[in-house]
Amino acid sequence: MTGLNLKFIVVIAAIATVAAVACSSGSKNEATVGLNPTSTPRPTVTAGPTATPTPADTPTPQPTATPSPTPLPPTPTPTPVAPDSAFTAVFDLAERLSVGPNTISIDSYDQDSWTSSDYGCPAPGNFYAQVLVHGWNVSLSSGGQTYEYHTDETGDVIVNCTDNRALAEDAINIYGLAELSATTKIEFRRRVSTGEFELKSTVTDPDKIKAVADTLDLFISTGPAARCTEVFRVIFFTPSGEQTIGTICGGNSRLIRGDQAFWAGQDGEAPSEFGTIIGPYFADEPIPTLPQ
Repeated sequence: MTGLNLKFIVVIAAIATVAAVACSSGSKNEATVGLNPTSTPRPTVTAGPTATPTPADTPTPQPTATPSPTPLPPTPTPTPVAPDSAFTAVFDLAERLSVGPNTISIDSYDQDSWTSSDYGCPAPGNFYAQVLVHGWNVSLSSGGQTYEYHTDETGDVIVNCTDNRALAEDAINIYGLAELSATTKIEFRRRVSTGEFELKSTVTDPDKIKAVADTLDLFISTGPAARCTEVFRVIFFTPSGEQTIGTICGGNSRLIRGDQAFWAGQDGEAPSEFGTIIGPYFADEPIPTLPQ
């Protein structure tokens, strides 16, 4: 065999081999397409819930410390100055006690109000206007004793409440004790030269009776009986009996007395209003010579 033929045979063999391989490959592809396999989809990846950090994982916020304010120094409270009326009370008490004003201490003083011109401390035997007044309640002390004064705002009016209350302990109210509110008639009698008491006037008018009786509707101070016989007698006729009040004795134009048990053998001092209102009922004659 020549060399040319040998080469030709080799080429033919190679072509045949390639063709065989190609055919084999085509058969596999057709078989695969014929089965029409279903493609398996890829699984969808779903995002999971976001993990919530536990309290152990979360840092606890720490409170921010607030600096404490530096306290301001306290403002000193000025000591109030005692009113002038307090010093007026000091001098009044010093005179009553016969001591020097420097021995009396002002313990306290407060503003106050009262519904009568008696400044809350009526003195026996005095009438007072029912008006609102303002002033000071002053407490003084001397020699271990305490004294209460009530004054007006300027010190023009000063009332020794301690003394007035002591006087009231021995005072009596004739109007209430003798039941003068039930009076139906009043007789006014005066002593004549024979020593008898002669009738001078009689009052039955309710308004006039009330005007006379009201002047005794207060507390009056009492003390030892005077050794004299009264000049006038005012007799109140009440359901419980006659209530006789004698007045003007010796040189005392304000003396008042009676024979009722509540007098306890003492005399009292009538308010000036009583003498003023009964005066006209005895004015037709001069006052007789007083018995000695």
